[in-house]
Parts: sequence; C-alpha cells; structure tokens
Amino acid sequence: MGRTLSPRFLAYCGASAAAALLVALGSFGYFRSPASVAGELASIAITPAGSAAVAAGGSLTLTAEGNYGTTTMPVRADWKLTGDAQTGKISACDTAKTCTFTAGEKGGSVDITAEAEGKTATMKITVEENLANPFTDELPAWALEAIVRMHRKGIVKGYDDGRYGPVDNVTNGQVAVLITRILQERSLIGAPGGACADAYADVPADHYASAAACLFRARGWAGEGGSFRPDDPATRGETAAFLSRVLGETFSANVPQTQTFDDVPAGHALFREIGFVNASGLMTGYPNGDFGVRDNLNRAAVAVIMFRTLNTIQEKGVTKLAEGSGAVHSAAPAAQPASSRSAAESASSAKSVATDSTAKTPNAACSVLAPNTASPKADDPDAGKGYAKEMLALDTADIPTVRSVCTDAIYTRLMERYCADDRNTVPNPEWGVLLYDRNGEITSGGGGARSLNPTSCPKEKPAAAPAEGTKTGTVNLKDGGATIVDFSSGEYRGWFNELPYDLSFTWHSKYIVQVSTAFWTGTYTKTTKAALAGGSYDKTGKEDCIRTIEGRKTFDIPYFQTETQGVCFVTDDGFIGKVGNVSRAKKTLQYTIWPYDGR
Repeated sequence: MGRTLSPRFLAYCGASAAAALLVALGSFGYFRSPASVAGELASIAITPAGSAAVAAGGSLTLTAEGNYGTTTMPVRADWKLTGDAQTGKISACDTAKTCTFTAGEKGGSVDITAEAEGKTATMKITVEENLANPFTDELPAWALEAIVRMHRKGIVKGYDDGRYGPVDNVTNGQVAVLITRILQERSLIGAPGGACADAYADVPADHYASAAACLFRARGWAGEGGSFRPDDPATRGETAAFLSRVLGETFSANVPQTQTFDDVPAGHALFREIGFVNASGLMTGYPNGDFGVRDNLNRAAVAVIMFRTLNTIQEKGVTKLAEGSGAVHSAAPAAQPASSRSAAESASSAKSVATDSTAKTPNAACSVLAPNTASPKADDPDAGKGYAKEMLALDTADIPTVRSVCTDAIYTRLMERYCADDRNTVPNPEWGVLLYDRNGEITSGGGGARSLNPTSCPKEKPAAAPAEGTKTGTVNLKDGGATIVDFSSGEYRGWFNELPYDLSFTWHSKYIVQVSTAFWTGTYTKTTKAALAGGSYDKTGKEDCIRTIEGRKTFDIPYFQTETQGVCFVTDDGFIGKVGNVSRAKKTLQYTIWPYDGR
C-alpha cells in the first residue's frame, strides 16, 4: 500500500530535505498516492477462490483484481452472468470487489464478466452435474446418464421398493407409455384419452397402458390387429417398428438401400423400420453385426433408446409431428432381394484411403464407440470423448465391404487411441463401421466383424513416455522475497534486473503463491506469458497448456489457490511449460517444460 508522511515530519526535515527524501522513496516504489494508482488501471482479471469447475449445488467466490502496472489489488466491479439460468446464478455482486457464483443442478458452463473503469474480464465457469443413482440397485455405467436424466423428467420410473431393475424385460405396453411421455414432454401431443376402451381386446380400460394404446390405435402406430399384447416382452424389432411409425415421416432420415445388419436382410419384414432407427441414431446394432431383431429389450437399454429419441427430437427442433405420421417412412427403400455379392467380392473392389492430392472424399470409417455416445461425423476429429475412428475412402461403401476393410489391426489401433483418452471411462466400447454421404453426415452403421476376443481398456493406463526435449525439475522457493527463475537455462536470478528470466514466485498472504513475469515488471527483456491451467498440475499436459495460452487475448497475474493447481506459461525462446504441486512444508514447486514453436 502507499504510505504518507506527516506534516510535522516534513516541517522538521525542511522542505528541500523532505523533497529529496520523497524522490528517493518514490524511486523505490515506497511512496505512491492512492489517487495515482487509481488513475492507472491497466486491466482487470477475475480470480476464483478455487477451481473454475464447480460441482452442482456448490458455490465459488470470485474476486476482481485490478492491475496497476507494478501492483494488483481488488477493485469494485459490475458483474454479469451470461448463460443458462439453470446452470447457476450470481449474488452479492452489485459494484463489489467479490461476487459469489452458486451452481444449479444442471451441468454446463456460463461466462462471468466483471467491468471496472472501462476494463473488462471474463471467466468461464463449468458446472459438473452430479448424476447420482436415485435407485437402490446398481445401474450399468453405459446407461446411468440416460436412466438418471429420464427419471428426472418423469419419463422412466422405478419400482415401489426403490429398485430400477435394469436387466428386467420391458413390455410392449411400457414402450408405448414411454414414447407417449416423450411426445408429451416435447408438447407434440396432448394428454391421451377418449372413449377407446374397445380399441384392443387385451387392453382393458383400467390397464396402465390403456391411454397409450388408445393413442397408438388412433394414430395408426400399432397396426390394425385386434390385440396389442401390452404385457408381452418388447423385442428390439417391435420397438424399432413403434419408433419408425411414430417419427419416420417427421425425421425424414436418409435410410440406406442396402443391408446393414446380418440378421436383417433386404427382404425382412422390418427392414425399413430398422433401417430408419439406425440411420436416425435411435438404435444401433451389436458388435457382431446383428441387430438382434427378436431379442427382448431390458429396462436399461430402453432408457438409452428413449434418451436418444428425446435428444434427437430436441436437436432437430421438432415442434409438430408430420402429417401422415404412422405410415412407414416414405424415404425407406422397398423390400428387395438380398444382394448375392459376397463379402470377398466386395472386399476385392474396395480401395483403402488414398494418400495423394487426388484422394476421394472419405465415405466410411472403422470406429469404436462407447454406449450412449453419438456416432462421429466425417469431419469430427479422429478421436474424441467416447469414440475413435479411422476414415476410409472406398470405391464401394456398403456395410459388408467396410467390415471387410476394418481389420483387427485397425481396431487394435483404435482401441489404443480410445483407451489413451482419460475422458473415456467405459472400458469396452463397441466395434463398428460407419457410412457417410458427400456432406459427411452419417447414412448408416453397423457392428464390426471382429476375430479378436472382446477387448477392453487396461485397468491402469501405462504412463506416457515424455516427449523428446521435455525437462522436469523442482524450484526451491525462498522464505521471503521473490524466487526468480529462467527455465530455459535452468538458472536462478538474484533480483529482477538480473535478466533474462521467465517467472518469479512470491509467497502470498491470501493465496499460496503469486506468479509474475518480466512482462509485469516493465522490463520486457523477455515476454513470458502465464495463465492458470484448467486443471491440476499432474493432469495438465502440453496440449492443455497450448490451448490455455492460445485461447487467451489478455494475461493477468495468476495465483496458486490450491497446492495441486497448475499454471501454464510460454516463453519467447522456444518453450511452453507448467508449474505447480506447491509444497508449503518443503518450500518447493515442480515444473515441466516442452519445446514449442508456436510463437
């Protein structure tokens, strides 16, 4: 803080001596009036009292830090939240130095903006939704999100004893009720009802599915027979038929003309319906290439299918069911004889991906996909959360041909890529194939023909070998004053004028350690830039630091607020790095630097 000298002291020293003393003190930064500081606000930054990722229902205090060139201090700011109000809200933020963000129950992210004296700063806060199992029995990981979210919406429900029963068979009546609830959730139908007790002889008026059965009969979604069989186990084929009749005309999916699944030839009675649900992403097949037409559907699987259905209705912006809904999707191909072309003949004409400038546009892919994950489009990255794919450009792109091209060696590579991604928590993704149109949209897909035994990710991932040129080490922090380090040379500096240097570290009374650069001292001999990483030091890699640095237009002074936190920095002499894992007891922190040519 700035200090003032009393008039009595000035009078005692004499005007000239006092003036000389003031000049000397000012040169050391001892004397600085608050007015001069307040008039020199260069920028502001938002500093969170913890991680920028908040658990649902949690809270986070934010501080507006003003940068005055050689010092920082909290400043009063006007705060604003941009984003979904269900994700969170701010309070106690009117022209305040601090602001409290309280997370809602909905996952997602919001932007918090602080404005002071014409300077603004924005921070993205991520709310991590807690998908806690509300039932007394264990739910499979691949269906957890679908069951929890659909239960919250009142679409799927559990038993009176508190169980969900994920492996129990679901019935035709229950499937009809679930579809009806989804249509009501999206306001696509009104409340089902009316005098239709005689719609089906086996659905009495007091049956739980009577209203849904009445709706399905009136709309032509369940055929013209005299029975509905509401208490019979629902098969995957019958469920596909229900969904196709309800949504086929509305979705207008690009249904493939050729066979997709081994157990659904082109002449199959449900060829069109199964082609529709697969092309729409509502239902997929098994890894062995079958659809499982006659297999019974259990309560976990039906929740996933209905979750996909609800999401697809939302994503397509459907506000009204198409006229004529109930007929088989008009874009579906007519039943046709199964192709006599063998997989071997298809494979002989297939071309693998061309590598020169005249390469064809990729039109297929081998893929591994976690359950309940949307299939990647052609222009999506080759690996992402829940999937990995390898693109192909083939002369003939149909399911049998692509299966013959997707060898065990390819799937082994895809599994390695999938398992190496920490975001992928499901250890045994499905192997499959994908077909794309000229715009890169998915037209069809199916299971991959594997000869390997089913594989899964190892329980413990091997540590990745450090990239070439990587340097790691420990910084010994001084008890008092600044610890000044030039990482490029591995040397400590005694004082700021012993240049060049990258970062300086100072113990902080409110936080743990303050990180500064030569950029902030005004020397500009090196223009190292630093910013808080998105996660802990241990979980922050080179690519994370590149995204952190390249994603910022302005830089402030970062503070370690937890001992495990990471700070990324980039130098102007060819390095990008991270520091973190502060130990107060040992008075140390760790660092890693990598070669970097991005500046």
